[in-house]
Amino acid sequence: MRDAVIRTMDGYARRGMAWYSEEMDRRERVRGQLARLIGAQAPHLALVPNTSAGVMTVALCLPWQHGEKIVLFNGEFPTNVTPWQQAARRHGLEIVWMEAEAFRHDRASALEQLEDQLRAGVRLVAVSAVQFTTGQRMPLAEIGAMCRHHGSELFVDAIQAAGVVPLDVQSMCIDYLTAGSHKWLMAPEGLAGFYAAPQAAERLQPNVAAWLSHEEPFAFLTDGPGQLRYDRPILLSARMADPGGRSGILSVRPADPHTTSAWAGELAELGISCGTPDGWLRLSPHWPNALSEAEALFKAFDRGAPALGV
Repeated sequence: MRDAVIRTMDGYARRGMAWYSEEMDRRERVRGQLARLIGAQAPHLALVPNTSAGVMTVALCLPWQHGEKIVLFNGEFPTNVTPWQQAARRHGLEIVWMEAEAFRHDRASALEQLEDQLRAGVRLVAVSAVQFTTGQRMPLAEIGAMCRHHGSELFVDAIQAAGVVPLDVQSMCIDYLTAGSHKWLMAPEGLAGFYAAPQAAERLQPNVAAWLSHEEPFAFLTDGPGQLRYDRPILLSARMADPGGRSGILSVRPADPHTTSAWAGELAELGISCGTPDGWLRLSPHWPNALSEAEALFKAFDRGAPALGV
């Protein structure tokens, strides 16, 4: 990936604007690869700056009606909460909170609770494919089928899943999906994919459209005089701006959650870096990590235990 970034920068340095057409071709290839990764077609996937941009696109562009309900989950990363809260404040929506942890403890019961909410009428369910604290993989296929049956839309934050957990937006009945590239996709920060199903994209209003959101956006640069127009139509696609519960994240909860920070400090001194969200020790390996490092991790736990009186 480092070499690819360097090639792009070198291309601009050597050829300037002449490199742009090659860069756009490369972007189209990337879009196609990302689309295939999630079971979509390239025209339905856009490149956006980050996961948050994908969430905000839907939160800002859906034609909300006062009083509509959104289902959110306690325990989610704020990326998949804050934009929906802002939409709720702006449009007078009702947020229905559920517990992400419930799906780890009793998945069947949690799905029943969700379906009870859907029966009562829900406009959209926003959920992460993998919970960032525990690594719990959410049952997207079941959630998507229920949303489709009850006429609700499903939005999925897939940053912790894309590239390591199988995703198929069509079979899972996912209306919208977004995923940043700096996790399992092995790319730099500052890039993400955003998918909108064709019928879902038609519902979005272009409140965050820019120049590349138009049909034939490059015509005024390449097709001669008379092409600098501001009335070109906006594209109606996403190119606008149990073992089944496992993922690539390993989270461990100490018997005494108040020792989590102390555990993280001990592990850091032994060369193991981890996060501590909500009382969990979150170990989030990615592509640079070798399988052999697992043994080093377990030994670090054993060495750190005596210092904590465990």
